[in-house]
Amino acid sequence: MSKLYELDSTPAKRAFKAEIQKVFGDKSFTVVEGKKALKNAGHPESKWDSIYLVLRKACNVGRGIYSISALNSSGVVVSTPTNSEQTKQAVKRDMDIISSTD
Repeated sequence: MSKLYELDSTPAKRAFKAEIQKVFGDKSFTVVEGKKALKNAGHPESKWDSIYLVLRKACNVGRGIYSISALNSSGVVVSTPTNSEQTKQAVKRDMDIISSTD
């Protein structure tokens, strides 16, 4: 299972991305500057959480520093293991432990 992190899925994210590109271009920005850009784009701060999730997962270039240039136009796909994959991994670890104690 994979999850796509992008800044084009909602109007607030699109407005935020446009404002960041207008103000910073490919340069990096901080959380405070990002919140200010969201406010300047005309959206409430309550929309920040969903935008911040994308920034942390896909745009992080340093501690508290983000860059839109880290995102390509299609977003970033982050794979997460499914339940069956997690179960298989757990069973394999258990079998390794059992076989190593013999």
